[in-house]
Amino acid sequence: MYFTHLNLSLASNEFDGRAITIGSFDGLHVGHVKIINALNEHAKAHNLKRTLVTFNPLPPEYFKKGSFHRVMSLRDKLDYLKTHDLVDEVILIPFSQGMATITADSFLNDILLDTLEMKALFVGKDFRFGHKAQGDIEFLSNALKDDYHFRAIEDLEQDNIRVSSTKIREFLANNDLVLAEQFLGRRYSLIGKVVYGNQLARTWGMPTINVHLKHHFPLRGVFNVIADNLCTGKRYYGTANMGMRPTIDGKKLSLEVHLHNTNENLYGDHFKITFINKIRDEIKFNALEDLRKQIEHDITNSSTFFKDFSE
Repeated sequence: MYFTHLNLSLASNEFDGRAITIGSFDGLHVGHVKIINALNEHAKAHNLKRTLVTFNPLPPEYFKKGSFHRVMSLRDKLDYLKTHDLVDEVILIPFSQGMATITADSFLNDILLDTLEMKALFVGKDFRFGHKAQGDIEFLSNALKDDYHFRAIEDLEQDNIRVSSTKIREFLANNDLVLAEQFLGRRYSLIGKVVYGNQLARTWGMPTINVHLKHHFPLRGVFNVIADNLCTGKRYYGTANMGMRPTIDGKKLSLEVHLHNTNENLYGDHFKITFINKIRDEIKFNALEDLRKQIEHDITNSSTFFKDFSE
C-alpha cells in the first residue's frame, strides 16, 4: 500500500486512472468496508488504482478542536488498510481553513479530476464536501454522469440502527464494547508508542507501559486487554487503565497497561492494544495506598479472567 500527501507526484503508468473513495473513515467500520469493497470490484475490472482519500486532521476535529473524540488514529487507519489489503494507496489531504473554503466544484475538478485523474468515485449516501458542505450526491451525479463512473453506496444497519462513526463514538463513551465491535466488525483497538511515565506503578511492583495517545478518544475505565508488540510480534495479556488518572493529576488522557508475567524494557516499541471487556470505571481515591490496593485487585481479577480466555 502506498501512502502520500497530496502535494507529491502521483504519476503512474501501471493503471488507467484511479477509482477513489473519499471521507474521514474514522473507525473503518463495516459501512466503510462495504464502500471500499464496491470500489475494489470496479477498480480490478477496469485496471484502476484503488485509492482512498482522507484528511488529517479530520474536518470535525479541526472545527471542534479539543472537544472531538476520534474512533481511531491515522496510524491505526493505515495499519488496518495495509494489513487487510483494502486499497493500493492512501492520499492524505491536510485539512485547514483554506481547505474548508474550497468549493465543491473546485474540489471535484481541481483535485479529484485534474490532479488525481479520477475515473470512478464511490461514497456513502450521506457524503457531503466542499465549502459549507455544498457538494452532495445530487451534485456528483450531475457532474459525473457522462464520462465517469459514480456510485453512492446504501447505508448498512444493525438492529435498525444506521452504522456510523458517530454511533460508535457513542457506544465507546458508554463503554459498550459489544455494540462497538458489531459496528466495527472487530474488537476495538488503539495503536501507540510506549513512552516514559511517572514510574509510580513500578515502585509498587506492578509496572505499566504508557502508550502515547495523539488524539482524544471516548473510551474510559479499566479493561482486560490484549497487547501486541508490533515491533517484535509478541503478544501479551494485560490490565489497562484508559482515562485521566484522577487520583494522580487528572489533567491528560492516558493509556497505561500492566502486562501480565513480564517486566521487559519496551520503551520505544509500538503496541496495538485490543480492548476485550471492562472491569470497572475509573475512580478517584482519597489516598495513593487505596489506589495501589485497587490496582493489585484489578490485576488479580484480570489474570484470573485470562486463564479461561479464548481468543
